[in-house]
Formats: sequence, structure tokens, C-alpha cells
Amino acid sequence: MQISTRSLSVLVLVLLAAACGSAGDPNSMPAANGGAVVQGTVMGGGSQNMRVAVPSSSAATNTNTAGGFVLTGVPKGATALQFSGGGQSATLATAAVVPGEFRRLTVSISGSSATEHSEQTETEFEGTVDAIDGMVIAPGDLVLGDDDGVLCVPFDQIEDVFKAATAKYDAEQRQIANIQAGKHDASWVDKQLREMKCEGVD
Repeated sequence: MQISTRSLSVLVLVLLAAACGSAGDPNSMPAANGGAVVQGTVMGGGSQNMRVAVPSSSAATNTNTAGGFVLTGVPKGATALQFSGGGQSATLATAAVVPGEFRRLTVSISGSSATEHSEQTETEFEGTVDAIDGMVIAPGDLVLGDDDGVLCVPFDQIEDVFKAATAKYDAEQRQIANIQAGKHDASWVDKQLREMKCEGVD
């Protein structure tokens, strides 16, 4: 598996973000632990510290200061979300949840009325895919892309790749600092070209 310099720089930022995420961060996707995950935002006044729960289940959480929330362990077949707090109590009817689903939605609450404004949903894939040049992608693998192409890191290699990407990123930052300070030494390039007997090198 070959990883370009640019892809390594992007990868280390992605892995750092994943490592620094927490269950309270509505922008990070936690493990579903066999159930579904619902991530959302409650808009409008009174959306802070509002309780969000799935009726008749233990899946419940509170919104943060921005109205964001993440519900984990949402049971299969759940069709409603209950919002309460700040003198408001409303139930939002939703499409039935499926196992391994990750759903994003935006909701506004007014008294006893809940209105959904947008929704995106993803379902956990089971099995493997033979992708480019026979590369196999399996559940849990880290997949990301940029202008240089698509990179897939097998789940059991993520830690090793993280260490390599971090080291590469740190080296690039030192090189950039040396270039900006006028201290960058590229004499090794000329030396290598001479040893290869390349034309045009004095």
C-alpha cells in the first residue's frame, strides 16, 4: 500500500480528529454497539440542555449548548424521538430505525410540536468490497480521499499508519519551518543525482 505525502498529511489530521473526539461531541460518530446512532441539532431558543430520548428504551441524552446531541444504542424499529425541557415537550415521528444505521437530522421544537427540517441516513455495511486493483474494503476500514485519489487503511493497521503519518507530518512541518527561515539544506538531492550520474548536475 503506497501513501502519497499529501495523503499522509490529510490522514494524520483525520486520525488526530478521531483520537480527540468524545461521546459528547456531536460532530464525531461514536460506535453504535449493535444499535443505531442518531445525531442531530435542535434549533431555536430553549434548545440547550434539552432531553432527547427514544420512548420505551434506555437511549437518551441531553443537547449541548449549541442544541446538538448524539443518541447511541437506538433500538431497531424505533419510530419516534421525545424532546423535553425548557417548558416544552414534543414527540417527533421518524422512519423506523434499522440496525447499524447512522442518521443525522435537524429539528425545531415549538411547545408540543416537533418539526424535522433535514435528514441524512447511512447504514452500516456488512461484508467486503473488491475495489480498485483488487483492494478489499471491509467494515471498520478507514477510507478517505483527496485530489490525489482514494486511500483505504485496514482497521488493524490504523494505529501503525497513524504513527507513520504523524511522523511524516511532523517532518514536513520542520521542513517548511526551515525553508521559511532560509535554513533548508537540499544538498543531498544534488549528491544523489551525481551518484546516479544524471546529466546537467555540476
